[in-house]
Amino acid sequence: SSFTSERWELKDNYSGYSAKVGLAYSANPNAHFGAVIKFPTSLTVEQQESFNYGEYKYKLPFSFGVGALFAIRDLLITGDINYTDYTQLEYTSGLELADAHNDVKLYYRDVIAVNLGLEYFLPKWGLTLRTGYSVDPIPFTYFTLDDDLDVFTVGFGYLLDRTLKLDVAVNFLNWTRRDPYFNGVGTVEEYKAQRVFLGFTYRI
Repeated sequence: SSFTSERWELKDNYSGYSAKVGLAYSANPNAHFGAVIKFPTSLTVEQQESFNYGEYKYKLPFSFGVGALFAIRDLLITGDINYTDYTQLEYTSGLELADAHNDVKLYYRDVIAVNLGLEYFLPKWGLTLRTGYSVDPIPFTYFTLDDDLDVFTVGFGYLLDRTLKLDVAVNFLNWTRRDPYFNGVGTVEEYKAQRVFLGFTYRI
């Protein structure tokens, strides 16, 4: 019998730049609205494998968003919607550009991401309770997606004293992906993850 062991190492390095511009409008002290435009993001990807090195550049398209915040006594309600047409993604160097642009048209789609949030302040205890939900669709049509990326968040903020605040949040992520062409047999991948965020705010 024979035994073969192979090990491949892949390192990615990303760099890029972008810009955003937005407008905000307050209809009254309890209702606020906003809009934002994210300009195309230029990215450079450097990939180093065990025996190869490559670099390519691409540009993510415009993104447009609108949002609102409503205050009802100690309750805040927020929501926003963001639209991005990933069929406008453009490779600018490092690949067979014609084939790369063809793949963009074939395998990418436009997506709408939705975010909702609630925050309730309990002034007697200096405690803020938070929860949120977001849907962030995957822009690839090459894969069959049973579920878009869902993120459910719970958390709280607590005033430790007059100048120091503690913030804690937990994210629960869930989505499923099918690739019918992987190794000729296909795969089903289910992703579940939890992320914990801890922060302190100091006010002078």
